[in-house]
Amino acid sequence: VVVQGLDPYETCSTTTLEDSRDERTHRLVQATKEALEEAVAVCQAGVKISEIGRTIQSVADRYDYRIVKDWNGHGIGREFECLPQVKHLRNDDTTVLQPDMMLTIEPILVEGHAAHVKWSNGHTVCSVDGGMAAQSGLSLLILDGGAEVVSR
Repeated sequence: VVVQGLDPYETCSTTTLEDSRDERTHRLVQATKEALEEAVAVCQAGVKISEIGRTIQSVADRYDYRIVKDWNGHGIGREFECLPQVKHLRNDDTTVLQPDMMLTIEPILVEGHAAHVKWSNGHTVCSVDGGMAAQSGLSLLILDGGAEVVSR
């Protein structure tokens, strides 16, 4: 289950499990959280933003999952969703992270095909093959020697 906040100022969504004993589900959620945490670990001023996507892709590959490429993280500024786009897969973006930059990282990993459809309610999205998906996201502030998570 992927739950997104209905508050327009809420920046993150995360898949949570309620008493699931299904190993397949736990593995997917764990991989998504690992991808997020490893991506945060590479963030600091001077690093190319493409390192975030490379890191997430490496985790997804390790678990044999795909990444939903149509949804990206983003900058947070005067507008809620602004540049830079934070792609969650390998890419060639040369944007360099700067001190005091605020952004989100919100990868969605899927066990089957990464293509998806949005339901008529405008909020629910599912993979075209019915495979499970998991998302984990947060907002962070880029610093000279790392990054500070400001919301989960």
